[in-house]
Amino acid sequence: MKNYFIIHGFKGSNIENWFPWFKKQVDNRDCLYIIPQFPIDDKHHIYSEWKEIIDVYNKEFNG
Repeated sequence: MKNYFIIHGFKGSNIENWFPWFKKQVDNRDCLYIIPQFPIDDKHHIYSEWKEIIDVYNKEFNG
């Protein structure tokens, strides 16, 4: 099984750009994909907040 963990960019969203297209391409295939929405603001990203989200999903990928 292939695993995909995709992180959006600065001021980005998990429903913008090519992410909807990607979901259509991999749906119903033998893979796990996660495209989480990370907390954002207009000036910066806070690493500790993003890491908390990554750690939650890391368990899904690594059991």
